[in-house]
Amino acid sequence: MNSTMIPRGRPGGALVAAVAATLFWLLYVATAGDPLLGQSPVHPALEVAAILATALLFVLGGGILLIAFLPGGQGATGLQRTLVHAVLAFVAAYFTLSYYGWDMSAALTTSAILTAAIGFAMQPTLGSVISGVVLNMDHRLRVGDGIIRAGEAIEVQHLGWRNVVGRKGDGRLVVFPNAKLADAELEFVPAGWPVRAEAFLTVPAAIPPDQISTMVAMLVGDITELDPSRTLGVTLCEFDPGAASARYRIQCWVRQYRDLPSVESQIQARLWYSFHRADLHAPPATSGPDQSQNLLAWQRHAAIADLLTACRPELTAEAARTLVEGSAVVLFGTGECIVLPPRLKGRAFLLLRGELVDLAAFETSGTADIGSQPSIYSPSRVSAERYLAGELARRIGPYAEYAVRQAAQNKWDLEELCVTVAAEIPDDAARAQFLDKVRPPRPASLKPGLLFKSEDTAAGVLIPHRPLRARGEVTLLAIPADLMRILGPIASVA
Repeated sequence: MNSTMIPRGRPGGALVAAVAATLFWLLYVATAGDPLLGQSPVHPALEVAAILATALLFVLGGGILLIAFLPGGQGATGLQRTLVHAVLAFVAAYFTLSYYGWDMSAALTTSAILTAAIGFAMQPTLGSVISGVVLNMDHRLRVGDGIIRAGEAIEVQHLGWRNVVGRKGDGRLVVFPNAKLADAELEFVPAGWPVRAEAFLTVPAAIPPDQISTMVAMLVGDITELDPSRTLGVTLCEFDPGAASARYRIQCWVRQYRDLPSVESQIQARLWYSFHRADLHAPPATSGPDQSQNLLAWQRHAAIADLLTACRPELTAEAARTLVEGSAVVLFGTGECIVLPPRLKGRAFLLLRGELVDLAAFETSGTADIGSQPSIYSPSRVSAERYLAGELARRIGPYAEYAVRQAAQNKWDLEELCVTVAAEIPDDAARAQFLDKVRPPRPASLKPGLLFKSEDTAAGVLIPHRPLRARGEVTLLAIPADLMRILGPIASVA
């Protein structure tokens, strides 16, 4: 896609100039011997009009030809196109004025003195303009790239004459003078290049490193925004036997730099939920009588009993209290696949709060796994927009990315965004097909009150008997077999 997102120049103006020049020259020649039109002031006026139309044709037509045939001309930015037309206009003006007898050497001398005086007064502006020309000719920095400042990637929105406009992650615009970008060391991330995300994890030193690596790979490996072609790394970077803790570095590669904050946040959230499920914690530096032994402890039994009676109103208060006291609470974060702790093998699981997605039913509907492939319902807004732009580009070409980006600035609702960008497709049938593609039927949600069993996979992982994924935060109650008589038979996950 064109780096500045500026549409290509159209030959309409050059065509009009060609027709006008031809018409005026024909009239000039045809009326040369006419007793009325061949005299002053009509005949000289026709000559002036023909010369001006020819000069305009030289500028517009010559600009189109130069941009079309010069190396890299198809990727020329708006600034470069303007400079090409400015040079051609100067050449056309020089020969036009010389034709009418103007002394161009004296004019150039006077203009040089005037230009020098103005240049001294406009040094900062001219420096930014010249730097902007260099940046545009270099073709390294493009619209969509990210400029790194204070550790934050700022997306380039516009490359102008005097400055570069970028948008921060919070929506605020930042203006960079071209002179500062050209003269200083510039760190940026090209659009579409993967970037590395890092997170740190402190765990009890007694947990073996291999167990930590396996746990992290299971948690992080299915995040949609990660680059699956690159290896996920988990390394032990700090070990302190005195504090009974170890610190690990998690490194993974994100497909787009825009997704970096979202991915790092997802990793931290998933680690929290995983530690809660595994009942792991790093002991505090100081402990007092008021501090809990487990920093990740769940709420009191009364709060869980309230959730239980809300989804199973047939239970008495005493039965609910008995179930809660003999069971364990398991939490899952948004987008996590339901993989249960091995210590809960043989138990049944009751959904107390949140919603689950039955991935088996979702896959049989003809749509890919909600977590393994980006869709308009991706947890990340950036991933959803990228998926939408990709599908639109298959129908209207590279302009799709610009159309989606512009529409997304005013349309936060994804459904409304789909309808807005679909208007870029002129064919009604293709537009309907596009909307069917980007707005697939969402899988049915499994509500609180659902009861299901678990089973071991060939790899020894404990999972539900049908694959499930959390839509939002999910609270499960792991009920031992000897307490199942209180709830009755296991319900089917259908």
